Amino acid sequence: MQIAGLVRTSLVDYPGCVSAVVFTYGCNFRCPFCHNPDLVCPQTQPQLLDIDGVVEFLKRRQGRLDGVVVTGGEPTLQPNLLPFLRVLKDLGYRVKLDTNGSHPDVVQGAIAGGLVDYLAVDLKAPFPNYAAAAGVPVAIERIAESIRAVRESGVSHEFRTTAVRPLHTPEDLVATGKMAMGAEGFVLQRFVNGRLLDPAFSEAAVPFEETDLDAVCATLQALGVNCIVR
Repeated sequence: MQIAGLVRTSLVDYPGCVSAVVFTYGCNFRCPFCHNPDLVCPQTQPQLLDIDGVVEFLKRRQGRLDGVVVTGGEPTLQPNLLPFLRVLKDLGYRVKLDTNGSHPDVVQGAIAGGLVDYLAVDLKAPFPNYAAAAGVPVAIERIAESIRAVRESGVSHEFRTTAVRPLHTPEDLVATGKMAMGAEGFVLQRFVNGRLLDPAFSEAAVPFEETDLDAVCATLQALGVNCIVR
């Protein structure tokens, strides 16, 4: 496990839980709006944390933390992800896994092994526009497989999309939300500009107006998608 960061206490990353957040290093996507560039680009590799030290910290926090969020980067790239999740479960933690869904075999392994209590899957855009939003060619069938696996898993979950112009139109957001039809929840995430993976995109990016996101959310709710704006 390549662990690049640790937030010791979070009240917002795991719904209903006081959690620690573990950031893994490396990602196979290059989303221009990514706000964790230091976790993505090999040329900016941060100093990695000692995994034994992270586990020792979590042992000391037993009884004071409810859960651990494993995020990135893209955690499913880590060859030892599932054993690490098992360690977290053996410590008595509830585990939330954030993923871009590009490795459905790993997602399915986590589900089958009872290693996750909450799954959050980022949906970048409607399938025809996925590569533009992800910044690289994407095997769409893998994303679709992860969507099916998570939706049918019986594990608490959400799908989420960061809404930002010019990558998305309101129609794109509706089409993306439809991909989460039948899921526990679909979250429209407000875009917050700042230090992004692609500095040029930071100059071009325009957040959606609150009224526009509310309108998209209402449209999806009318279609039967359990949508919220966050």
